[in-house]
Amino acid sequence: MSTYTWKPVALHLCLLLQQQGFALDCADNGEDAVKFDDNLDAFVDELTACDEAHLYVSRPFEFGGTRKLRLWLVFGNEPHETVADYTVDDKLEAALLIFEEFWGRRRTPLAEAEASWVEEVRGCFEEPDRGPTRLDELIEAGEQLLLYRPNGHCENQHEVNVWKDFAEALAAVKGVQQ
Repeated sequence: MSTYTWKPVALHLCLLLQQQGFALDCADNGEDAVKFDDNLDAFVDELTACDEAHLYVSRPFEFGGTRKLRLWLVFGNEPHETVADYTVDDKLEAALLIFEEFWGRRRTPLAEAEASWVEEVRGCFEEPDRGPTRLDELIEAGEQLLLYRPNGHCENQHEVNVWKDFAEALAAVKGVQQ
């Protein structure tokens, strides 16, 4: 019987958050708390060691200082629903839209295919010129989302900010300077 692995999902989330300017601070998986020490593989191993974990990140705050944020991860949900709850933050929500779109059309990775999933996830961030990848699908889907619901159709300023940050995050993923 096949079992599932959430390591590629957690790795993708961590790499995406780092790419979007968030610092990985620490994680608590319910049994152990671990501080991020630049060893991403060990950090992801600890993060996914239990059925759920809290991931703590930070980013520079627009008005000075640092904004601390928390994400509650549940390993057992569908991959795009791994982030079960989080601190409300426009930039974090924009990054999570990218995460959810990436994993929304994929099945939960099987444990026996973990190595190939990890390679694919790392490739999305380390080798942008390696040809069409799942990241290309994400960019296309993100562009469609922006066309479907431009800022002018948002119901409040918070939605406008999230969509603006999503557009900026998407541009960063594509390597485009705005």
